[in-house]
Amino acid sequence: MNDILEYLRKFRPDIDMIPFNSEDALQKEQIPEQWMSILGAEDITIRKNKLISLWQHTCGREFSRVITHLNTHLTDVFLLLHKGQLLLLYAIRNKDGVVYYYEGGFPQLSARSPYLQAHWQQLPAALQRFYETLHNGFYYSSSGNMGLVPLQSLLKLSDKAWPILEELDEDLELNLETSYGFFKNGMGDYLVLDLEKENTGEEAILWYSQEEPEYELPFWEVVDEWTALGIEE
Repeated sequence: MNDILEYLRKFRPDIDMIPFNSEDALQKEQIPEQWMSILGAEDITIRKNKLISLWQHTCGREFSRVITHLNTHLTDVFLLLHKGQLLLLYAIRNKDGVVYYYEGGFPQLSARSPYLQAHWQQLPAALQRFYETLHNGFYYSSSGNMGLVPLQSLLKLSDKAWPILEELDEDLELNLETSYGFFKNGMGDYLVLDLEKENTGEEAILWYSQEEPEYELPFWEVVDEWTALGIEE
């Protein structure tokens, strides 16, 4: 555990790892009941099985490839505390036997912007469940990339300058003011949902920083594939 904490502190010096049985740190009144059942399991196999069961119950069909990999290659989970926020750290062994770390925050709907809160029902139903029940984001621990973004870190496209806009041949098929990047790959590219669209789950946009965007993509197929690439490679 000390080696893991030393690695994590290369990126966030103030992060801590806390025991699962630390009632004060867990702040039980702030943790959903299903999470207390997972965190209270002393045996890693039981804890892992309960965790994967929660994934399956929340978004089993949407995250099928990711869950299959977790079921086989998740080696352990740890509880982290950073700036007063609890996080769950996943130790995942890749195809070469190297352990990588992903993390997910605990559900925190209060982190939504006023606009996102007002238009929450425009999100695909499973994405709502993911943020409400499972995690506030799920991403590569050291970089915060290759995964779903925490609600407080969602990028509204209109909040950033995009030089590519001057080079596009076609008119935009989205509204920058109502479009949010829910997945980022760390190379300046995002999987975006325009909350003005009627069927956001089937009308996702791959927004590239240096290429033409791709429209009308199935949101979950892209998320499952890209997340699986991150944890498998």
